[in-house]
Amino acid sequence: MPASPLKAILLAATLATVAFAGCLQTAEETPTSTSDPGAAAGPLKTILPEDLLKGTKAYDFLYEFAMGFPLRSSDFPNEIEASRSYLMETLTSYNLSVERHDYSATGSNIIGYHNGTTQANEWIVITAHYDSASNSGNAPLHTIYGAWDDGAGSAALLELARSMSQRDFNRTIVFLFTDEEEQGLLGSQAFVKDYATREDITIVANLNMDPPALNYPCRDPDGTYLPVTVLYDDSAPQQLRILQVMLDASNATGIPEEVRDYHTGGVPIAEVAGTGLSGTSDHASFQEAGIPAVFVGGAVGKKVAIVSALSYGLHTAADTAQQMEARCGGANLLKEGFQVILNLVYDATARLDGIPLVELQAPVVEAEAAAGTNSTRAHGDVMLVGASLKPAPGTDMEAYERIMKLREAGLLNLDLSILG
Repeated sequence: MPASPLKAILLAATLATVAFAGCLQTAEETPTSTSDPGAAAGPLKTILPEDLLKGTKAYDFLYEFAMGFPLRSSDFPNEIEASRSYLMETLTSYNLSVERHDYSATGSNIIGYHNGTTQANEWIVITAHYDSASNSGNAPLHTIYGAWDDGAGSAALLELARSMSQRDFNRTIVFLFTDEEEQGLLGSQAFVKDYATREDITIVANLNMDPPALNYPCRDPDGTYLPVTVLYDDSAPQQLRILQVMLDASNATGIPEEVRDYHTGGVPIAEVAGTGLSGTSDHASFQEAGIPAVFVGGAVGKKVAIVSALSYGLHTAADTAQQMEARCGGANLLKEGFQVILNLVYDATARLDGIPLVELQAPVVEAEAAAGTNSTRAHGDVMLVGASLKPAPGTDMEAYERIMKLREAGLLNLDLSILG
């Protein structure tokens, strides 16, 4: 993701859990790493047999792809072309349909399709950007490997493609490796422009990983767990609907509430430049098109200052797999960090696969009319305090009132039990 720090915008409320029977296989617990000296906040879980969904395999992809294909930037055409060939060959080996989406003279998205069995024209798109930041005018600071940003997302996406290709889904699962995210979300914008406008397909949702893995059960030096971060858009009911899916998936996969850093950004792309808000990654391209989309990652949002203070080296030559291990607390914890994100994204995808399209694409105009709102986006902070749901100081009242009207209209259920 771009280097600007994300503005923490906290919505301290949880949507009520909705069950989707039959979508998921039985959860199995896996032990936490013995390299972690403290007790874990909760058990790690996997929703697939261990041989089908592996954090250890994503860790291997991190070294194989991110460290094996440096300089993934249009400034280095030979190097980035080699990384594209690797992605296409790997996806092909999983018996996926593979497409190279050349949208400009320099940009190429790589796309793997796992065709749905009954609703193949409805797509769930999972994204990570494979390009790395380029600072070619300042060689000492040049990103070489881009391991965390976003080699880790590409590694996780490769593992999801490998594992998910081994089971059937109703809808088509699209594994989208975007290009030129670092230059302004160019690859995802081109994808949305070329595919979301097609009459023969419907893009149901987007789950964007940028960057994952440096999250729970990784720790800060003081012992505090790094968060699992979900950034969402509160501008429309269908955007809040995907948040509800993410909360249900978080509960099912055992992510402790105390490590969840889930907050809203809700800012159009045109207003994002230089602000550091949640639109600074590829999910924003989907949100702008009205497609439910979320960012899934770690050690961002409220924790970004800690990463900066420790001089992690995002967008510099210091962003390596070895640096990720050191930041996380060791290789074993990094593998578990991958596992947490893999579980979450897989679980959410399976839930999205089972929800009727009419529910995911709630008639927004009618829903907004029922709530007494309109389609105008409200920007700024929404902070709720206490079981009374009173706005905290600094809350954007326009956004607060919209959320309250959605709740009063029965379109948003807040679980008051978890509020202070």
